[in-house]
Amino acid sequence: MKWPFFLLTFIFAAHTAIGQKRLPAFGKIDIADLELKDCAFDPGADACKLIDWGNLYFTRSMDETASFTTIYERRVRIKIFNQAGLSYANLKIPFYSYNNDEKIIKMDACTYNITEGHAIKKTTVYNNAVYTRKIDKQYSELTLLFPEVKVGSVIEYKYVLQRKTIADVKDWYFQSSIPTRYSEYQVSIPSIFRFTIQPLTADSLEIKETKGFDRLIVKSTSTPAARKNFIMRNLPAVRDEPYMGAVRDYLQRLSLQLSGIDYGNGNVVNIRSDWDEVVKELMEDNDFGGQVNRIFSETTAMTATAQSLPSMESRIDFVYNFVKKNMQWDGRETIYSYDGIKKAFRNKRGSNADINLLLLSLLNQAGIPAVPILFSTRDNGLVNTTLPFLNQFNTVMVLVEDSNKYFILDATDNSAYNLVPARVVNTKGFVVSTDSWKWLDAVDNLHTYKLITAMQGDIDTAGIMKGDVLITSSGYARKQYYEDWVENRSSAAYLAEDYKGFQVNGVEINNLQNDTLPLEQKLHFAVPVENSGQHYYFKLNLFSGLEENQFMAAVRHTDIDFSYQQEYTIYGSYTIPADYLFEELPQNVSLIMPDTSIVFKRFISADNNSLNVRMSIDFKRSLYTAGEYPEFSAFYKILLSKLNEQVVIKKNNQP
Repeated sequence: MKWPFFLLTFIFAAHTAIGQKRLPAFGKIDIADLELKDCAFDPGADACKLIDWGNLYFTRSMDETASFTTIYERRVRIKIFNQAGLSYANLKIPFYSYNNDEKIIKMDACTYNITEGHAIKKTTVYNNAVYTRKIDKQYSELTLLFPEVKVGSVIEYKYVLQRKTIADVKDWYFQSSIPTRYSEYQVSIPSIFRFTIQPLTADSLEIKETKGFDRLIVKSTSTPAARKNFIMRNLPAVRDEPYMGAVRDYLQRLSLQLSGIDYGNGNVVNIRSDWDEVVKELMEDNDFGGQVNRIFSETTAMTATAQSLPSMESRIDFVYNFVKKNMQWDGRETIYSYDGIKKAFRNKRGSNADINLLLLSLLNQAGIPAVPILFSTRDNGLVNTTLPFLNQFNTVMVLVEDSNKYFILDATDNSAYNLVPARVVNTKGFVVSTDSWKWLDAVDNLHTYKLITAMQGDIDTAGIMKGDVLITSSGYARKQYYEDWVENRSSAAYLAEDYKGFQVNGVEINNLQNDTLPLEQKLHFAVPVENSGQHYYFKLNLFSGLEENQFMAAVRHTDIDFSYQQEYTIYGSYTIPADYLFEELPQNVSLIMPDTSIVFKRFISADNNSLNVRMSIDFKRSLYTAGEYPEFSAFYKILLSKLNEQVVIKKNNQP
């Protein structure tokens, strides 16, 4: 975490937390809230935030490394409606503990219940139920277990978080995964600080402003501090929906960023006022720009070999795979190499920034011009390109441009060098270059999620189908199937775990280590065919991942983001016993969505006791807006019904 150092001395005086005059005090609750059975404005919710109150202000720092400290006060009161809501009684608060940059300096919590005598019982959470653990070198987590929690309880907690930095101010989220009845954020900003405050809201936002509430003494001069209160009410939950983007993109929130400091007499210092300043700061930072051109004597032979290869792409592939094979990602996501890429290389382990800045340095040593590119990954949320805020980004990758092509490289990813990393495909990246920074659309027009399944099955008179299925995955599908294999290889039967009675008798795998080739997984199987009386029936849609309809909801609030285009092809060849016949077969069909973005085709033929089928599904778009959902879901329902039609066979009783 980075912050500027300022040479100011001050006394921050007369600060009093307000805003709670209109709210019940901590520890006091109206019995009507304990008697609530449901959320009036979002029925069926597991729980509801009755109060979500925050307060941000500045105080004097006693730390030698920073002149200012930001203080966050947070208070939350939650009503639990059902069993699922009990999970909110297991509270976890992560904070950035590296160099004690953040500290939770005070914590209070309690549980409220109604007794049999219809009285309010308050149970305090004591210190022995609160503990802190380190997650990694950068982050720690405070954990708290509320006592005597049951359906109908109300839990409440408040804490004070102290931060060394004033430049990187946390966003305030009015919404969350449960509904919020009242949310207020109080911000007290001394007039010497210039903050950009951007409300990202759609519903009614109430703003109250008071000037001169606090005083800041700078060089014996009293400077007023303006206080603003931002209030929203009755906000429904933002719930997880299949294939939605980052939850953050749909949460109504308040974004704050320090843009300058006014020292008086026209002396104003801009803080990251534009993207040029962002680039300058990054490249002068030892944990970022200082790592780009590090030289490694241990890799001289490797980079010399890379330079001898005949093409740019072969050199990129060589260096990229060298880093992938020699470095292990420790799971940390950041844009800074805090311990340095040399130390990470010696340890053969590091954060994504350690690994990718190492890759960047080695590419440059191998004569391949490369620059850093910053991203906010898909699960972190979209970047606002108009706001020069570094805290929008959570990862750094490497960009190599070659004539009319470019390569975005992430050595922590399980994909080929020529595939835009799945976590950032179809998002925007910020190219950090002192010569000409720019925004780059991370588009991959060459690769899709491509899956081919080919099944050969023979059904015997006992109703058992035996045979082989070959699953071929390429493009973005290869990454998914490779990672699943690595995670589950000790039990190869995971490939068929979703199919009742499916017995895997052996697995063959090809191209596991060559990430530029399709991954091939061949299963030898046996499975009982479903039966009803004298009829047997089976589906032709197996191992595609499209067996269940995930878009059954009548209403959708978020966009559908598949990340990439998709191609599915299903081949099938089946034989049935000689004394059986096909009684019912799916028909040849061609379905096209009105905007032509989805195409489904099925060709099927039967000859005596053999059946051959070919089905293809092409998704030519990766994004559908929430407004397009009714048309999309209606078509998808028809698509899945056709895809899952069954073949029916019966014994031929003719003489």
